[in-house]
Amino acid sequence: MGVLSDHCASLCLTATKRGAANLRREGIAPQRIRLAGDPLVDFFHTVNPIDYPLPFNTSATESAFCLVVIHSHQKQTTPSGVVEILTALEEIQRPLVCIVDPKMMHELEKMSWEPPNRLNVHVVSSYWDYLGLLLRCERCLTNSPDVMREAYLAHRLCLILDPNPWWPELMETGWAIPISTHGTSLSQAIDHVPLPDDGSNYLLGEKNISENIVQELTDFFSGVDSQTVSWSHHGPSHVLPKSDKTDLTFMNYRHQIHQFLAHDYLFVSFPEAPLLLNKQQRFLIMRHDIDFDLKRALCFAEMEAELGVKSTYFFLLRTDHYNVFSREGTDIVNRILGLGHDMGLHFDCAAYDEDADERSLASACRFEALMLENWFKYPVSIVSYHRPNQLVMTGDAALSYPLLHTYMKIFTMDIQYYSDSRGQWQFGFPSASDAFMQGRPMHILVHPIWWHEQPVPPYQTLLSYVDTQVESLERSIARNCVVYRNGWLKEEI
Repeated sequence: MGVLSDHCASLCLTATKRGAANLRREGIAPQRIRLAGDPLVDFFHTVNPIDYPLPFNTSATESAFCLVVIHSHQKQTTPSGVVEILTALEEIQRPLVCIVDPKMMHELEKMSWEPPNRLNVHVVSSYWDYLGLLLRCERCLTNSPDVMREAYLAHRLCLILDPNPWWPELMETGWAIPISTHGTSLSQAIDHVPLPDDGSNYLLGEKNISENIVQELTDFFSGVDSQTVSWSHHGPSHVLPKSDKTDLTFMNYRHQIHQFLAHDYLFVSFPEAPLLLNKQQRFLIMRHDIDFDLKRALCFAEMEAELGVKSTYFFLLRTDHYNVFSREGTDIVNRILGLGHDMGLHFDCAAYDEDADERSLASACRFEALMLENWFKYPVSIVSYHRPNQLVMTGDAALSYPLLHTYMKIFTMDIQYYSDSRGQWQFGFPSASDAFMQGRPMHILVHPIWWHEQPVPPYQTLLSYVDTQVESLERSIARNCVVYRNGWLKEEI
């Protein structure tokens, strides 16, 4: 229900940085999120215990007592569970004051449960009565995340009977400690855990929170934000990429390969091109720059092997999207090479200094190519540039010397060049071109990420890729750390 409310709201106000991160994780656009703080901060800044007298008199309140607050509306809170908690408190040495709501007391009475002599159990239904006790206790024990938050604002140590409560940030401050009713942890926590040294308590905001919230609302609804606010975290709907029709399907790719084969095109590697060009033979260089997804590259490699053709696959070494040196990455690349395809280096100039000259780029290319060669025991003689800059676009052979590179004049001018960059054919459909009809040599760049069984617009392709990467990252974290191995990850791993 909370997630639904978040998505329906024009503006989402949150008290903590983690709350803002959770909203972004839900897919809420950053423009709709405001880190405003918690209004209770202002209240506790001005609260005076004198204004909130004790609701009852008991000897326990005359010393540093522990306030026990049990709420019936919390999940997994049953009368028998409350009895277990209260029974565990019998061994506590510190003075205790226990309060329950009327509903829970009614359930306890139905069970004919009676509190031990030293345990003060009271029914409190007024927030102000509860506040009078909270402001005078030395620490509190509760199953309620609301009490945990209020205890933090009142500078009271809170022992929380929930291993995964709301406000995990409060536990990280040391002012909230998750405990169990089993063993000695309960008595140790209530009787011996010291108070935190840090008394700042600014996690939920410092001051003037209410004014901040009013200002945020005023600015939002009186300005342009209320009219142009984005419901997608990528921007308003009118600026999102249009769902242009695409013909990048596996069926069309197979059809294209069949057409080239039917017209006697030879599928060759880059080093073979100069000799074949001099002989005026009909040939095609199929190139795949792997920008994002190794698994999609393997899919293409298998499809091409079934069709009896070979391509050159260019792999990035310096990328955040995959790792050819990981166990899975190495296995995929080896499988691609095992299918008879060639390997090239996909070199990212942006990973190096902006003012890098031809000599330094060539040196870096040689270094990365050698890493690929040594790891996969396969020769690398060609480089393709990822996001080529103006220097690369000159086609200067010195940029990768002694290696060849795909932007050299021979591969972009002497040979007809086609590319599906950004998910669209940049120079027309290759097998429908004049160059194809005339049997001229061709160099075709195909990015496997854009191709699917059914047409998928480029923007939607990348959204799906992000979802897949998030799921893959979660699996990886769960495999490497048992702490994250919960829910579906625990069942799967």
